Amino acid sequence: MAVLVEAMQSSDDAARYALNNALERWLSDYRLCFLRGAIHIGSQHYDAARSDFEINRDISDVLQHVETIVRSSSGSPAPSEKPGIFPKNQLLSTFIARKRDRPRDPTTRTPESF
Repeated sequence: MAVLVEAMQSSDDAARYALNNALERWLSDYRLCFLRGAIHIGSQHYDAARSDFEINRDISDVLQHVETIVRSSSGSPAPSEKPGIFPKNQLLSTFIARKRDRPRDPTTRTPESF
């Protein structure tokens, strides 16, 4: 982690470019999108940072909602015992509703949108 922070703070554009390329290869880990966004903020590439932060936030929201569904389903009837309710559809509709209600600019988020 110390190497990443040092590269982030470096004034060497080639080092930041190499770090950014390395992080792009690991996009399956949403936390690295946040780190890459921080690197873009440090180098004043705000549009690139915004998209990285949005990816991180969206994936975090989905994972948090999945965790909520899993926790609430423990001890409740199986989905097959509840006709017409499918967890996948519930997850998708909730995610779409959260995405629609959220401000586009991460700096304008209200406590309710967290």
